This record gives sequence, C-alpha cells and structure tokens, in this order.
Amino acid sequence: MRHSTVIGNDVADSGLSTLLCEVVKDKNEKVRRKAIASLGELLFYAATQLDDDHADPVWEIPPLAVSVMIQCLDTAEDEIVRFYACKTIENITA
Repeated sequence: MRHSTVIGNDVADSGLSTLLCEVVKDKNEKVRRKAIASLGELLFYAATQLDDDHADPVWEIPPLAVSVMIQCLDTAEDEIVRFYACKTIENITA
C-alpha cells in the first residue's frame, strides 16, 4: 500500500482494516510492527480520499481502527509500534 498511487474501493470494502486491527494484537512484536505500519498506510490513504468532494463513503475511517491506534500508544507497547501509531494519528489529522 505504501507505494500505491490508487487503491480500489474494493480493498477498503474487503475488511482489511478490521483484519489488520486484529493482527496488531499479535504476541510477536515484529508482526505487530508490520500490521500497525500497514494499517497506518491504509488509514492515511483513506484520510486523503475523504478530502475529495466526491469521496466514496467506503473510505470512512472505521472507529475500531482509531481505537486500536489509541491503544497502541500505551507505554507498555513496543516503542516502534507506539511510534507508528503516533505518526499515523498525526498524519490523518493533519
């Protein structure tokens, strides 16, 4: 997703964000890092789609994803996961 210029609406409608939210809870920190990075890229893309006057509602940012991002800011979480979550929140709110 990071290097994609266009992501189809079918990707947003596929439940990928929900799946990534579940993978962020994995015990392995490397898996959590990859999942939070991918979720962050997806959410940033969604946020850029919402700026358009003709945005498809399928790109609305799911409340579960926001909740997961906030939970990842917990100081007990891996430092890299916290960093990715913080940068994602910063990027989608900018």
